[in-house]
Amino acid sequence: MQDQINASYPAFARARNMSKPRVALFGGQDLGYAMADYFSQRDDLDLFVVSYQSRRDIVNGYRSALTICKERNLSFIETTKPREDAYAALKQWQPDIIVGAYYARLFPPELLEISRLGAINVHPGKFPRYRGPMPTPWYILNGETTFGIGIFQIDDGVDTGPVFVQREYPIPHDETGHGLLCRTMKAAADLYIEYFDRILSGEIVAKPQQGEPYFCPRIEPRYQIDWTGARETIARRIRVHAKPYFPAYTYVYNRMLAINGAYCDDQPNASNARPGEIVRVWDNGQISIACGDGNIILRDYEVFPALSREEWRLHFEVGTRLT
Repeated sequence: MQDQINASYPAFARARNMSKPRVALFGGQDLGYAMADYFSQRDDLDLFVVSYQSRRDIVNGYRSALTICKERNLSFIETTKPREDAYAALKQWQPDIIVGAYYARLFPPELLEISRLGAINVHPGKFPRYRGPMPTPWYILNGETTFGIGIFQIDDGVDTGPVFVQREYPIPHDETGHGLLCRTMKAAADLYIEYFDRILSGEIVAKPQQGEPYFCPRIEPRYQIDWTGARETIARRIRVHAKPYFPAYTYVYNRMLAINGAYCDDQPNASNARPGEIVRVWDNGQISIACGDGNIILRDYEVFPALSREEWRLHFEVGTRLT
């Protein structure tokens, strides 16, 4: 899709004619890794990295910028939030620009003052919509067909700074929350690499955001299905929570059903089943469940504790109700 490039806000014009700029990278997850890899291979930049790797990052399979730092003997601080020791090290190092790359903390004003040219960040949001710490699941929950990536100048608000460039990308109808997050990190790295030099040189400058903002709150990490809800809403929630996250779940008798894939059933609910009742079972294991406005078909699920073949037939009969 066509980019939106802004060129009327002189925030970074002082960046012209710099020689070997000093870049302080605050990065996390795959995006932090990709940007540490990119910046560290450039002989025309000096790099200092602030990063971390949480246990959740390891469980979800994200790479860490710390790996690059240790392999290439880069200057770095390992911390989950900017602290006084990071301030002191950065003050001594005197960065020209701070680059945010999915670092999971807000930058306080005293940190922004350390950098001569301020700080830029990248965000998976269609500015000014989809601000906040967790926009990607809301794209799915709101039924969006595209997501946005924007590079912006950090100010004292939350994702409110002027924007350098934005780009939109399609969302497949069956993409999961984790899959979308991983794709935003790849797209963000590509956008940074494409436009970083033009931003730094002042060729592209930032423009204030225009339009009605929308702030995306955090969603609960676990979701027990309410079968009285609309089937499309339930299907979207299943996509958002699919593994490696904690999947959307329900119960069938004394077993937990963790669901990673489902789609809406086009067949009408001729049996007038109550929400949560099994209305059809296929030999391939797919199950149609009644919802508040029709049926949904479960195509990818796991049962805990596991069932024998005979137990499975007893649990998944037409008329059995999931709770």
